[in-house]
Amino acid sequence: MVARREAVEWMMKVNAHYGFSAIALVLAVNYFDRFNLSIKFQGNGAWMFQLAAVACLSLASKIAESQIPPLDKDPFAMARSISISTVTGVSA
Repeated sequence: MVARREAVEWMMKVNAHYGFSAIALVLAVNYFDRFNLSIKFQGNGAWMFQLAAVACLSLASKIAESQIPPLDKDPFAMARSISISTVTGVSA
């Protein structure tokens, strides 16, 4: 799956940039895979995969690392930007 590969590659780049441990990366990918198995994205879910990747890496770094940067300081943007209007436009 292309979206998963892109998300994992992004997590690897961000993990290396911040010098997070391998445990943080493994946890993030594990969370990401488990989350994706538990739900089905509707329509063009590329931005949903991106949002899930950010959330999983954030959670994993909070568990595995002693110091983490704030999310708004992330130097890596995903291929597509995730806007508030995109997220709020999704029907429940």
